[in-house]
Amino acid sequence: MPEAEQLDPEVHARVLEDALRACDEQGVTGQGVTPFLLDHLVRHTDGASLSANLAAVRGNVRLAGRIAAAWAGGVTGGPHGALLVVGDVVTDVVALHRGPLATGTDTAAVIRTLPGGAGANVACWAARRGCGEVRLLGRVGADAAAWHERELSACGVRPRLVVDAEAPTGTVICLVDEGSAAERTFLTDSGASLRLTSDDWSDGLLDGVTRLHLSGYLLFSERSRALLSTALAAARARGVPVSLDPASAGFLTELGGRPFPRTRGRGGGAAAQP
Repeated sequence: MPEAEQLDPEVHARVLEDALRACDEQGVTGQGVTPFLLDHLVRHTDGASLSANLAAVRGNVRLAGRIAAAWAGGVTGGPHGALLVVGDVVTDVVALHRGPLATGTDTAAVIRTLPGGAGANVACWAARRGCGEVRLLGRVGADAAAWHERELSACGVRPRLVVDAEAPTGTVICLVDEGSAAERTFLTDSGASLRLTSDDWSDGLLDGVTRLHLSGYLLFSERSRALLSTALAAARARGVPVSLDPASAGFLTELGGRPFPRTRGRGGGAAAQP
């Protein structure tokens, strides 16, 4: 994160101390603490803390793209091998609103429908960061298959989308509070995205691949966990490094670490373990 976009450390420390004191005085506890502190910081830094947080998010996304691009180069360090991403492809419905939602009535918002999914996003950012070749295996419904394939191809990704004859494309409604709380809330219908099975896998997908990246969302259904295990075994057999994105904090809290496989094997790579 560039220094010019950072919040002055002295200002941050002073305002945060005041916020913690106010939080204690007003008896704010539990889940109310974070929104209270964020609101206090934004109001008492004239919005500078929110700008810094948004800059940090953009920096994290850029870093993720650079890491994915480096991974795709494999152990040679060059852009000659392909990156294969196996993960979710969904339709995002993003609603930008300012301030708390008005329960039981209307809240003004700017709403956009966008292609999304943790797996798809990694693939697109890796392609944008200059990976020589990025492939994506995912599952979508017939309702949006052509649109997602077109959008992924436009981003430089080679999609292999399995079209589900029964389930629609996964949809995520993302509520983004642009006010002082700066919170995001997701309503998730996984749809076809978590219906990937071992039958959707082919070892030929790894031809020319120097890095396999798996979306942790695949761990949240039994059938897609089986696909993940199949892909992981195939990568290990070929000595292809594997990385795993843990994905949703909410789902992880519910399921714990037990579904996570050990990704460190002959192919090396980062370990995602309980």
